Amino acid sequence: IGFYNKVHLLTPYFGVKAILFLAATVIIVVAAYYALLQILNWKWTAKLFAILLVFIGGFSSYFVNTLGVIISPDQIQNMIQTDVSEVSDLVSLRFGLWTVFFVVLPIILITQVKLKKEKVSHLLLKK
Repeated sequence: IGFYNKVHLLTPYFGVKAILFLAATVIIVVAAYYALLQILNWKWTAKLFAILLVFIGGFSSYFVNTLGVIISPDQIQNMIQTDVSEVSDLVSLRFGLWTVFFVVLPIILITQVKLKKEKVSHLLLKK
């Protein structure tokens, strides 16, 4: 949501053109992610990638949407070099609820999904 708000603010268009530009941006981003994930998505890696993406995305989206932080290499370095007192300042009821609803529950749901067996040739054809 934060990304699309920035795109909307930076777009040179107004009115219907701005809405169409934003819709086109959404479609392009979704298509790019879909194409990339189709390459990485195989029966033996699907759950692992899904859990990893939910974990990273859930926590990243909290900091982007709540604190307005832009995730960059500098931010990741700051996160690695942080200490206990800085982390304790970030822990709150909102953070806990966000973690439960946007990280823990989706991961539990992902682990419960049963993947059907398909022939490798059929999968390659679909991809």
